[in-house]
Amino acid sequence: MTNHMITGTQIKSTFIMFWLGSLVVLGVNQDAKQDAWIPILLSFIMFLPLIWLYSRLVHLYPGLNLFEMLLQIFGKVFGRIMAILFILFAIHLGSMIMRIFAEFIQILSMPETPQILTIALLSLTCIFCVSNGPENIGRISKFTWPIMAAAVLVTLIISFKDMDFNNLMPVMTTDFKTLIGGGLVLCMFPLGEGVLCLSLFSAVSPKIKLFKILIEALALTVVILLLVNMRNILILGFPSSTMYYFPSDQAVSVISVGDFFTRMEVIIGLNLMLAGVIKVCVCLYAASLGLAKVMNIKNQKSLIVPCCLLMVTVAGLIYSSTQDMTAWIKIYPVYAIPFQALLPAITLIGAEIQNKIKNGGSSKSKNSENGNEPAS
Repeated sequence: MTNHMITGTQIKSTFIMFWLGSLVVLGVNQDAKQDAWIPILLSFIMFLPLIWLYSRLVHLYPGLNLFEMLLQIFGKVFGRIMAILFILFAIHLGSMIMRIFAEFIQILSMPETPQILTIALLSLTCIFCVSNGPENIGRISKFTWPIMAAAVLVTLIISFKDMDFNNLMPVMTTDFKTLIGGGLVLCMFPLGEGVLCLSLFSAVSPKIKLFKILIEALALTVVILLLVNMRNILILGFPSSTMYYFPSDQAVSVISVGDFFTRMEVIIGLNLMLAGVIKVCVCLYAASLGLAKVMNIKNQKSLIVPCCLLMVTVAGLIYSSTQDMTAWIKIYPVYAIPFQALLPAITLIGAEIQNKIKNGGSSKSKNSENGNEPAS
C-alpha cells in the first residue's frame, strides 16, 4: 500500500457512503408504517455511544487499524480469534451487498442477465479499487458522495407534484415499542456495520478530530435517510410502500417531467452502484487486511483476490430467492449484535484496562526515577 493518508473529509465521506450502501435502495424498516421517520431520528441518538466508542479506540491507539488494535489489546491468540470473527463478518456483509446489487439489477433492469455476471463485474471493480490502497477508497467516496446526495435531492424536488401529504396521517399512532425497535434495527443495519471502517484507520491522519467528523457523517446519513423515506411514503403511501422489495425504485419510477424526462429510477440504480461499490470495497479491504494480520503476511494485496472470490461464492449461495433475502434482512440485526456491539465493547474495555495499567506503570517508573519510591 502507499503512504498517502486519508483526510478527515475523505473518511467522513467513506462512512456516509458505507452506511448508505444499501438503504437508499431497500429503504428502512416499515413496521412503523407512516411513522417510519421517527425511528430514523431515534437511531441517531441510539448510535451516539458507538460513535464515542470508535473515537475512544482511535484516541487510545492512534495510527492503528482495527486488527492491529485487537492483536495489541488481546495478544496473539485471543486477538487472532477476535480478528477472525471480524473477518468472517466482513466477508458475509460484502456478500450480502453483492447479492442485493445483483437482485436489484436482475429484478428491475436486466431480468435475463445471470446474477453471477453482475456480481463478477462488481467484484472486478472492487478488486481494482482496493488494490490501489485504502486512500483510494477515501478519494472515491469524497468524489461520489456529493453525486449521490444531489441525486436524492433532484428526485425529491421533481417528485413534489406527485406527493400526497395525507400519507403521513395519522401521526404518532405507532406504539412506542415498535418505534424503539425500529431505531435499534437501524443501529444494527447499517450504522453498526461501520465498525469495519476502523480497518482503514492505519491510513487516516491522526490529527483529525474523529468524534466531530463521525457526528457530522451520522447527521448527514440520517438526513438522507429521512429524505428518502419521506419521499417514498409521500408518493406511495402505506401500505403500498411495504409491498415492494425496492420501494425507492418504485417511488421514483412514477416521477416524470412532462413527456420528455421519464424513467427517473435510473438514478436509484446509480445510487446503488456508487454506495454499494464503496461498501463492498470497505468489506473487502477489512477482510484482506485482517487475514494478512492473522496469517502474518506483509503483502496484503496478495489476499485481495482470494477474499473477493470467497465473497462471490458466498453471494451466490447465501440466498435461494429474493424472498429469502428480505426474510434474512429482518432477522439480520439479531445476528449482527455480537459483531457490532458486544465485540467492540469488549475491545474498548480491554483497551481501557491496558491503558490504565500502562499509565500506572509509567507513573511508578517516573516516581522511581525522581527518587520518590516509598521505602519498604
